[in-house]
Formats: sequence, C-alpha cells, structure tokens
Amino acid sequence: MEPSNLTQQGIDAYKAGNKDEAVQLLMQAVRDNAQDENAWLYLGAAIDDPTRKRQAFQKVLTINPNNEKAKNALARLDAGASSAGATAGTGAKATGTSARASGATASDRMNAAGDKMKSVWSGKEGFAVPGNIQGAPATVTVPELISNAQVRAKQAYEIYTKQDYEQIVAAGQTATMWDSVFIAGVGVVAIGLAELIGGLIGWPLLGFSGGLFGLIRPFLAAIVAMVATAAGFYGAVYASRWYLQNQNINVSLPQHSMYYALVFLPLTLVTALITLISKSLGVLVLCAAPVLFIVGIALLIYGWILLKGAFDRVYGSDNNRGLITAAIAVIGGWAASGIVRFVIGGILRV
Repeated sequence: MEPSNLTQQGIDAYKAGNKDEAVQLLMQAVRDNAQDENAWLYLGAAIDDPTRKRQAFQKVLTINPNNEKAKNALARLDAGASSAGATAGTGAKATGTSARASGATASDRMNAAGDKMKSVWSGKEGFAVPGNIQGAPATVTVPELISNAQVRAKQAYEIYTKQDYEQIVAAGQTATMWDSVFIAGVGVVAIGLAELIGGLIGWPLLGFSGGLFGLIRPFLAAIVAMVATAAGFYGAVYASRWYLQNQNINVSLPQHSMYYALVFLPLTLVTALITLISKSLGVLVLCAAPVLFIVGIALLIYGWILLKGAFDRVYGSDNNRGLITAAIAVIGGWAASGIVRFVIGGILRV
C-alpha cells in the first residue's frame, strides 16, 4: 500500500474521531516516508501525549519551516505550558502573602501546605521536571503524569500479550530521552510500591519480626528496589548500546533507550505483581517459593525473547545481532541491579 494512501486513511480516521486508528495509520505512513509532511502534521494532532505532539509538529517544521499549522500548534502547546507555570507562580506568591499577613502561624502554614497539595493533585498547579532531560516539558501536573502512565501501561499490556514489535519500532522513531525515562519511571515506581505495600501486609504474618525496624524495613526496601531497578534499566541500555557501537551500528541513545523501555515496562509491571504477592505472604512465601522461582525464570526468558524480536526489527538479525544485543541487555541490567541491591541493601540491612 502506498504511503500517500496510508496518510489519507489516517487523516480520514482522525476527522472521523477515530484517533487510535489514525495514530496507527499515520505511524505506518511516517515509517514508510519520514518526509511526509501531512502525515506528521495529523499525527501530532491525533496523539494525546503533549511531548510526542511537540515532536511531531517540530518534525513538520523540519520538513517545511513555513508550515503555519505546525507553528500555531506549537504556539498553543507553549502557551499551555506557560500558563501552567504562571499558575504555579501566582499560587506560590498568594500563599506567601497570606502567610505573612496572618503572622505565619503554624495553622496558617499547614492550611497553605494543604491548599498547595490540593492544587498540585487537582492539576491546577504544575511543577518542573527535575534534571535536564531532553524532550521534557517545562512543567507537568499530577493528572498529566497519571494519564500518561495509564497510556503507557496499556501500551505495555499490548506489547507483552501481543508481541507488538511494530508498536515498539514506531514509538522509537520520534522518541526523546523524556519518553524513555518516563516509561522506565513508571516501572520503577510500580516496583517500589509493590515492595512497600507487600512488606507492610506481610509484616504481621512474620509475627511482627524485627519490632519497629520490621515496620521501617518495607520503606527502606522500597527505596533500594527503586534505585536498583533504575540502575538495571540504565545498565541494560548502556551495555547493549556499547555492543552495537562496537559492531559499527549507529545508535541513537533516545531511540535505543525507548526500544528497551517499551519492553522493560511490561516485564517490570509483572515483576511488581509477583513482588507484591510474595511479600504479602509473609512466612507463607516458603510454600510458594518454587512456583515464584519458576515464574521469575520464565519472565526473564520471555523478556529476552521480546527484546530479541524488537532488536531484530530495529538493528537486523545478521550474525545474531538482535539475539546478542538482547542477551547483553538482560545480563547488563541484571548485573547493575544486583550490584546496587547488594551495596545499598547491605548498608541499610534490607
């Protein structure tokens, strides 16, 4: 099928209100022809994620710097980000003025903090993304993060259950580091919550072992698990990228990390579920240990299979390149995560 036909079908689907179908068709169109100005333009309109919308419109202007529709769309995105930042600044100033006028009593400060939290959680105020991450928006709100996380979780489910490699390849085409960092962050938070909630549920089943430290332990374990999971992600990305570069394969870090992140997330979410179950069982986990061990091994193998399938499509299967790249990613991630768990876990005694 000709790319122009795909583009028109995608535009028709978008105008008919079928945004998911439009995104799928237009993604295929830009894969077939990366210089398809109309495909990128309507792809930016159809995508809900603000970061990916911006990338699509910027691609339009790369192809045609005079495209007024893309310029206007980017201006609206910039205006929305500025508005969120201005709202945050105005709210902070108003809170400070109120506190000074009332003598800044403890009660006033608590009320101001409560109002601030309500504003943040409701989405009325945004906050800046920490660090200098390529592609990150100027500000984000909690509802935006939750909505984006839901989209990514749904995407992860489809990749995990349907082995939808084409979705992985398409997502990497326009990826920035913010995309992959956010996706990995969803998995990291899921692991931390599973460790924390499971540990708190399982503590009574362990006979309140350790006393007060036994209650604190799940919080420390959650921190260790999150740091180790993040280290595993970066270890896998950089180890596999190093191998590809040594094979004289040109590798874009944002794209490569996105390919890995889209496989990393579904596997991490399943791991989080297993962690929650095992930690919640307390001493009963001994009965389920063989099953959990087998499931863990199966999960590791399935992750390698998913990665191999994705890397075969992206980097080719000549000389078993996809297979070896996936194996190095799995080993590199496992090693980095294990080292962090051993060192930090040993220090915190968890």
